[in-house]
Amino acid sequence: MSTREAAHRATAARGIHRAAWSWWSGLNVILPVVLAVLAGLLMPRSPGMLALIPVTVLAMVLGSLPRAVLRWRKATALPPPVTWLVFLNAWGWTIAASAPLLLSRWSDAFDGVERGYTAVVVVAGLAWSALLVCTIFVPLDAEPAPRWTRLAWTAATVTPFVLVAMLAIGLVSSDLAA
Repeated sequence: MSTREAAHRATAARGIHRAAWSWWSGLNVILPVVLAVLAGLLMPRSPGMLALIPVTVLAMVLGSLPRAVLRWRKATALPPPVTWLVFLNAWGWTIAASAPLLLSRWSDAFDGVERGYTAVVVVAGLAWSALLVCTIFVPLDAEPAPRWTRLAWTAATVTPFVLVAMLAIGLVSSDLAA
């Protein structure tokens, strides 16, 4: 393999890592706000809806913390071992935040909503914790090994389906138990 081909491969491998780095800050602001607005529009009106304001702010702050750690460490792109955790974290909290909106209409019919939802929240919480730890300890100059790039693409594309399947399994298991 020539030097030119190797350089092209390395640049292509860094693509998903740089892309995830560039959209991460916008996602931390846009996603919680959009989900809060949707909750305000779709959920039944109640005095508890005001709790969405501090929850939305907390989501933005906590979502930004791992990126702030990397910026403090002078990172200009995501370290390859961290990228898949960013996708797992983003999808986990997206599904966890949108599941009550989507399932609230059926919560009386399905007792297993809580089981599936709890599993998704646990995955999201563990992903965030692992992401924060990795942003502190993973070396920034790691070269993107093919395994990290494949894992990042897999996390970006497969994670939402797995998390929705976890919700569905919780729903189905409660129907079977009843």
